[in-house]
Amino acid sequence: MAPKEISLLNYMHSIMIFIVKYYSKNLETIPVSGKFNSLIISQHIQMNIIEFNRLNPNFDKLLAANSSYDLRLPADKALLFQANKPQILEGSIKLLLTTVNNKL
Repeated sequence: MAPKEISLLNYMHSIMIFIVKYYSKNLETIPVSGKFNSLIISQHIQMNIIEFNRLNPNFDKLLAANSSYDLRLPADKALLFQANKPQILEGSIKLLLTTVNNKL
């Protein structure tokens, strides 16, 4: 491996370590119950759905099965979630009703 490739790999590794440390220190846990949907949440808090799913694996299935879930979000996104919680729930329920109506 060339020195430039090694240097790039070391740099990328450093960035990944920073991201993991940042998220582990800045995560908040919010207990949720109800008919929340991961896609609607991620849209409202402007968070990539892949990142949301990484922090909250199987969110939709687990919330539906257990009727409650400890939602994990970065602190800034947790604030957005709390501020927009009624709109997020409304959007989630609308999506659920649309999905059910389309199956009928």
